[in-house]
Amino acid sequence: MLRTFQNGDELGIVKLWNEVLIDDPINANRFRNQILLDANFDPKGLIVAVEEGAIVGAVLAITRKLP
Repeated sequence: MLRTFQNGDELGIVKLWNEVLIDDPINANRFRNQILLDANFDPKGLIVAVEEGAIVGAVLAITRKLP
């Protein structure tokens, strides 16, 4: 199932990120600061793939409104 980002998804996204992007690890604090707190972040642009309750994919699209 595909859906937009919901509060609480960040831990599943960070877990998946670290499983597949082993040369570019992230933690929940960095994800929050760089993604969620970015002035340009829109939850509609973060699409999450969920299978059996687990996040199995995610894609982020950002439209820059502020520099």
